[in-house]
Amino acid sequence: MLVLEVEFLLGRYWGAETQFDEETDFPPKPDRAFSALVHSWAHRGRLAAEENALRWLESQKPPTVRASAHTQPAVALTAFVPVNDRAVGLNSAVPYRTRQERPFPVASPDDSIMTYSWETADPKDSILESLQALAGDVSYLGRSSSQVRFMFHREFASLEDRPVVPTGRSPYQGYFDELEGAFQSDQKAPRGVSVPPPTAAPRHAPSQSVFGPKWVIYSDAQARRPDLRRTTNATKALRTAILSTFGGQDAPQVFSGHRGDTGQPIQLPHMAIFPLANVGWPKAADGPLMGLAVCLPRHVSAGDEEMFLKALAQLHRDSDVARRGGLEILVKLSNEERWLLARQPEPTLSSLRPERYVRASTTWTTVTPIVLQKQLPGGNPEEQHNDISRQLRLACQDIGLPIPQRVIAHSNSAVTGSPPVAAPQRGFRSWRKRNHRKQSPDSRNRRAPRPWELWDTPPYLRELPLTHATLQWDHLVEGPIALGSGRFVGLGLCVSCE
Repeated sequence: MLVLEVEFLLGRYWGAETQFDEETDFPPKPDRAFSALVHSWAHRGRLAAEENALRWLESQKPPTVRASAHTQPAVALTAFVPVNDRAVGLNSAVPYRTRQERPFPVASPDDSIMTYSWETADPKDSILESLQALAGDVSYLGRSSSQVRFMFHREFASLEDRPVVPTGRSPYQGYFDELEGAFQSDQKAPRGVSVPPPTAAPRHAPSQSVFGPKWVIYSDAQARRPDLRRTTNATKALRTAILSTFGGQDAPQVFSGHRGDTGQPIQLPHMAIFPLANVGWPKAADGPLMGLAVCLPRHVSAGDEEMFLKALAQLHRDSDVARRGGLEILVKLSNEERWLLARQPEPTLSSLRPERYVRASTTWTTVTPIVLQKQLPGGNPEEQHNDISRQLRLACQDIGLPIPQRVIAHSNSAVTGSPPVAAPQRGFRSWRKRNHRKQSPDSRNRRAPRPWELWDTPPYLRELPLTHATLQWDHLVEGPIALGSGRFVGLGLCVSCE
């Protein structure tokens, strides 16, 4: 047996999964402890014997984690800290860095000692000696304020006194090389492989849509923040800018969505552009567009992905602006209107981070309304509702998802800050023309929707009805999810409800 004993010297542990989480990740996962040992190895001079010991340790089966219960303050400590240079793409951080609110969650374990145990491991004395030397130089785990003592044992008498907790993420063979490679290339450290609890029942694998989870994020760079109803105006402007980098030649179908010879739309998945809006938050969800996300198909080829990155690089070189290291571009919203966007390799604002759009969930609801594929039958409201439900179920199949068990369609979105569907959708003039007829008083007095209350849709979709919806499945469904005829230009985008 091999046991790694970790004692929290201050009786506290500061750490979380990401820098934005308000919940601590106590007990720290085995991959975090392994990363601390690798850091010790680098600090001690990268000795070959100690490297061999770490490679031996990563090849062992995932350890058993034993830790006591813990308490956490109801509200995490927060502070305003400067934004990371690399996150905002600055060559010199001093003139531009702003401060963003960051939580610092802390855990207070009932027992300040926890252990990782490899029951089947039997290290040689030389390996144990090297591991012990590495452990002696580890001073913190998680944040630097979490001061710890590391010590390896072959046996530990009071090991069974501590309850077993889920292992979580654990190192694996090759993890050492990935950590070293990430350090050399100035990238974030990769996470270990997730280890399910031993008693966990097998789960249904999440269904996946045709849209890919890796997004290229652009944020508003001039505090303009267009109205969310102008989504298609903004997404088509960015799409036009990207396609313009091909110099007048026909762009590949995976980007344009059209056949080069005929100009007809293709049925295969292709590039989509999604709106990122300030919606869905308990407070201050006022709905404006904070930025845009460019999404390629989930199963895009390596060659097409490389061509896409080259097109973006060309777009930035051709841009009229050259601030922030060439990460800004101007897109044309109209003949007189331009929108300045800045690429965000690591978004700091919550509204720009794609996690809630790409995670796995059983319930999803629309941020932007879905464009139905055909007109609804007139007259009977029940027939209309049934037809909407049928069209939405077919729309799920169009993007590779199973039919949802429940569909709730409504003119209002369940997402805070997202504007409702202003009926009718054929435009202000046709509404006024129809309702100036002398009918009932209710018909004459009905207020016409203002032009700015109508969702902007491309001409080829303008005659089709819109609807918001909430969809539920009996198993996990992994995003991104965008439904309906306008899904490639940002309409029908759904957000996780969990």
